[in-house]
Amino acid sequence: MKTITNRFPWLDNLRGFITLLVVAHHSSLAYTTFASFNKQAYITSTHAIVDNYRWIGMDIFEDFNDIFFMSLMFLISGIFIFNGLGKGVKIFIRDRFLRLFVPFLIGVSVLMPLAYYPAYLLAYG
Repeated sequence: MKTITNRFPWLDNLRGFITLLVVAHHSSLAYTTFASFNKQAYITSTHAIVDNYRWIGMDIFEDFNDIFFMSLMFLISGIFIFNGLGKGVKIFIRDRFLRLFVPFLIGVSVLMPLAYYPAYLLAYG
């Protein structure tokens, strides 16, 4: 039996592809020619870890992504906001708080120290 949903597979695929582009974008920041690491103030570096082997192709990839992917993510989120607001503003805010803010707090308190630990070791270790 086939169920009817209001989902658009092409839009789900686009969201997944854009998410992969964001991960690839941030992963390749360590390999751009403009990357720099400041041992005195590593928080001002372009990335927490900068590799000695760099490639100009990563610059092209970064510049190409910067043109469109954040604006496209905002456009996609704007498309989905109307369905969420149909439930009511209080329910919408509660759902967003549980789905976004709680994982954000966990990420900031657990993942960020783990992510900056290698940079700390490079600067002070």
